[in-house]
Amino acid sequence: MRINGIRDSHSYRSDYVTGTFYTAMPVVADSVTNLALVADTMVVIPAVIERTLTIDRLGLEVGVLDAGKIIRLGIYTATSVKYPGSLIKDFGTIDAGSTGPKQTGTLATILIPGLYFLVCSSDGAPSVYAQRYAWTPLGMDVSTHMYYATNNYSWLKLDAGSSGALPATFPAGGSLPYGTRAPCIVYRIG
Repeated sequence: MRINGIRDSHSYRSDYVTGTFYTAMPVVADSVTNLALVADTMVVIPAVIERTLTIDRLGLEVGVLDAGKIIRLGIYTATSVKYPGSLIKDFGTIDAGSTGPKQTGTLATILIPGLYFLVCSSDGAPSVYAQRYAWTPLGMDVSTHMYYATNNYSWLKLDAGSSGALPATFPAGGSLPYGTRAPCIVYRIG
């Protein structure tokens, strides 16, 4: 599946193409929308990496600009309880002052198979392209309706003071918002 030139991530895919961006998880194609970021809030989405990959850029699409503001992107490890752990790489910032696809500068990072978290944070409130993912390793919430489960798409950490450099360890106390769409943070194979 291709959405705006970005390839959908599939389990055990063998056809990764150097220079191509991939979503962190398979997406539901009809679920495109904008999601407003909250200033100084870290939002992380899970990314399952099935084989050793070199990732050299992160990106996302700004749908509604916030003049003079930035969005910071990075990658965290996962703890044994599927919570973000240690910072692997702070990929730096992209400009939130204009709309369209954005990507960080090139910073090659090798990831071995496992669960990781892609993070975005802004010093403002731009809206970014968001997706409803087809599945998530964070599980399903069936507490609101026995016949309809909502995916747990992302961890959210409010008031983390996170528009500057990303912290070495993801802050404790993040919440797991269910039923919401998550930013479509993408990675590029280097």
